[in-house]
Amino acid sequence: MGPPLIVHGQVVDARRHPVSAARIMIAHAPHPVPDIAVLSDEQGRFDVPLPGEGRYLLNVHADGLASGRLQIDTALWHPARQDQAIVVLGDLP
Repeated sequence: MGPPLIVHGQVVDARRHPVSAARIMIAHAPHPVPDIAVLSDEQGRFDVPLPGEGRYLLNVHADGLASGRLQIDTALWHPARQDQAIVVLGDLP
């Protein structure tokens, strides 16, 4: 197993405003991973290390907003990429 892949992203609401303190967790991984979460910063940005190759599902939660998900397939994600994953959380009904 090589070095972890770092997924850079941003959480925004339906109006595209940054969402701070959103919790991003690995919900599914191709192998066991620690049960940890990262928090988005004031601009909604986050970095999640993925410890190995495969397909991952990230759950994203923020108080007062609907939850979101992000699917990552490391075969399609090059470590040198600087673009970000954007997670849009909608309003609660």
